[in-house]
Amino acid sequence: MIPKFIEIDQNALGLFRCIISGADKLEATWVSCILNQYTETNIYNLYGTTELGICSIATHTDLTNNNNTIGRFLKGIEYHLQADQQLKIRCPWIHDLSKNQYVSTGDRIHQDKNGFLYYLGRTNSSFNIGGEIIHFSELEEKINSYESVAKTRILVSKNEMMISELNLELTLKKDSAFNEAEFRKWLNRTFPKYLQPKSLHYNDN
Repeated sequence: MIPKFIEIDQNALGLFRCIISGADKLEATWVSCILNQYTETNIYNLYGTTELGICSIATHTDLTNNNNTIGRFLKGIEYHLQADQQLKIRCPWIHDLSKNQYVSTGDRIHQDKNGFLYYLGRTNSSFNIGGEIIHFSELEEKINSYESVAKTRILVSKNEMMISELNLELTLKKDSAFNEAEFRKWLNRTFPKYLQPKSLHYNDN
């Protein structure tokens, strides 16, 4: 939402007393932008999962010192950082599971010597798009159901506004009649707006 506000009105964020970011990754670029251009606006960065809720908070001061951190763990959280940097957590407020059970967040996290946390990405082939966890295998399987598509590859890139965008690479079935305009209409009917690809490339099998 931050780049969208700036795109509409560059002065809009200066009207906020406080911005609290959650669900999607808060890009360091936008943290620096707010800190440097909107000095009366405080900013906080929250990290959490569907099962656990909020797990860490980066305060305005934390972000002033390091614009890429997701803060430190909240009091009461116990955690394991595995060799592959996968984060597992247990806490008193966990939903429907034993308090003695560590739950995988599906995220890779780095923790520095001062306890500050840094989000490194997902542990599997999923990706966070606008706060929604997208499983590429499920998305690719659905696109492969289109009559002339044999194989789908999904790539994610950041645009100039640091917004994640999907790019499709299709391998078409041999001798299939593929119409890009019709395929894009099918995509619009099948998937929500945030899953519409920015670019589309295809070739024969």
